[in-house]
Amino acid sequence: MGFKLIKEKPYKTYKDCYMYKKYPQYSIELSNAIMKFDRMDKEEKAFDDVVYEIKRARTDATIVKVLTSPNTVLLNCAKPLPKMFKVFCAKDFKDDGKIKVFIDVSNIIKRDATGYITNVDTLLSYLINAKVCMYYALKPNIIFSSSERKMLAATCFSALYTHIIDYIGKISIIEYAKDKCIYLSARYFLTNIANIDNEDQIRSMARRISGITEMKENTYDFMASKEITKDKNPFLCPVAFSKMIANQFKLDKITFELILDKWLFQYGENTAFALEFFPAFSAMMTDAYSGAYINNQKTIEKICGKDMVAYAKGIIYDFG
Repeated sequence: MGFKLIKEKPYKTYKDCYMYKKYPQYSIELSNAIMKFDRMDKEEKAFDDVVYEIKRARTDATIVKVLTSPNTVLLNCAKPLPKMFKVFCAKDFKDDGKIKVFIDVSNIIKRDATGYITNVDTLLSYLINAKVCMYYALKPNIIFSSSERKMLAATCFSALYTHIIDYIGKISIIEYAKDKCIYLSARYFLTNIANIDNEDQIRSMARRISGITEMKENTYDFMASKEITKDKNPFLCPVAFSKMIANQFKLDKITFELILDKWLFQYGENTAFALEFFPAFSAMMTDAYSGAYINNQKTIEKICGKDMVAYAKGIIYDFG
């Protein structure tokens, strides 16, 4: 997996995320992981057993390349990283300063007298995530070049987000409310997480995902536009978008913190950044597809269905 940094539209990093800014200890933990924790020696003979296990899993060849790439660092963390940071991209200031993908394997690759014992299912999930993280950091346009991939991702996100709002506020009992929430959350995903800046394209995709008429779309857009100012666009901030949802559905109790709490309860602790960061959302989908029970995959499967399967297969097999 040899990447060259090329000039493309800038995409978000963790540093741009609301929650990462809110909790400075996250930055400290990731920095410590890079600078202080041991790294697995992938050149030693015993590591061939790990490579063999991944090859035997009959995954795509690109996933094996991720494992063996010098740009992939396997960390043996003395203190395991939080679940949402098991895989992350960052500059390797301990080595050559290049962007690399780091994977905390402290709980999934163990050494005994005979060699390495590997939790293959979880490692496969982490490697798929690592592939996305690396492309997102260095060649994001490859990920977002597929209109179908963007549609599938936005469809899944809007279904998951609307499920949480319905769980909190029972909006499905109100006529057209659920379709409206799907439309608005699809717009949020496409704008803030997929980083699309073509407003007409965003609206068209969100309308198709929600199945609403153009007349309904114009009505919803008019109502949403009242909350957009020169200094604040709710479609670009998870906190402001939560306030928009609260206003649109007259649910005063809704806050970003409440949505996040229910999101984690429904989908799993490691999905926290899926509300604002594409690699985290992608991992949420591919983890559920891989079947390693890293997150609450049964709930995610039930809500997203075939769209999640199609998205995950595309991520694994369609590029790399």
